[in-house]
Amino acid sequence: MQKVFDTGMNIWIMAGVGSVIYFFLEAVMQTLSNVLFDTQAQKAIVLARKHIGNGAAMESSARSCLADAIAQFDAGKAESALMWAKKSLSYSVGVFHDDYRKVAI
Repeated sequence: MQKVFDTGMNIWIMAGVGSVIYFFLEAVMQTLSNVLFDTQAQKAIVLARKHIGNGAAMESSARSCLADAIAQFDAGKAESALMWAKKSLSYSVGVFHDDYRKVAI
């Protein structure tokens, strides 16, 4: 019968390789998540801009939220920008509108 690990050092090496793979995959997933939020935030901001000036009862709130969305996106905070753009859309067209549903995650 052959031993799989002769010394404790081999176990540490395998654990180290596993950790490197784990951290690499975690970084890849984080990057994909950032790209998703960037794309969704851009899409939501475009849709929110489209509905500004449509005569909604809460238009001033929609404008304020859109300004916050743009500021957050410019600061590199895509997840927050998406939230503000969705809030702007909810004020301008409502949550049951097709454009709001397009960006709802």
